[in-house]
Amino acid sequence: MSETSHLEKPDPLGFLVNPANIRPDKKHTLIDGTDISLVELLSEDINFLSQLATKAMQQVGYFVLLRLVRGPGAYPLKGSIYITKTITSSVLFRVAEDIVSRAACCQGVLIPSQQMVDKFENLLTVPSVADILDVTRVAVNQMIRSGILKGERYGRTFLIRRGDLEQFCASLPGSKCKRP
Repeated sequence: MSETSHLEKPDPLGFLVNPANIRPDKKHTLIDGTDISLVELLSEDINFLSQLATKAMQQVGYFVLLRLVRGPGAYPLKGSIYITKTITSSVLFRVAEDIVSRAACCQGVLIPSQQMVDKFENLLTVPSVADILDVTRVAVNQMIRSGILKGERYGRTFLIRRGDLEQFCASLPGSKCKRP
């Protein structure tokens, strides 16, 4: 089994972390928008995060990346066999988890939340569109696959541009679409 994911567009929204931006003099913005200072990290920690981000950019599989952060002997665990609250609240662990979560979104293993998507472009997730149209997520996916609604594949899910949804809603007779 290959540890590399092969996607047509590995990072269309710019979710992945540029390894060059992982420096002690910079802040890291988590996918939820929280800024974290990297000043307290050791040079070994910075090297680990840079290597992890490089592997994510190289499309190394999500589960391989996850093992590097949470698996037995993982560097962020600092020798512990348990993942404690102290570890999960550390800057090293939070940034490492963020890098892995971003890679998971790009690989389609995790579906990006609407909050994640909003920061990058004027896009909507399938669950958000389903809520607006008052239909199921399955129905939205079927509309996209059949070409009725425009959507862009992102990993294993679709993202819909707000303008495309507005155009779709306008084309429906007597549309009861909630405001996108």
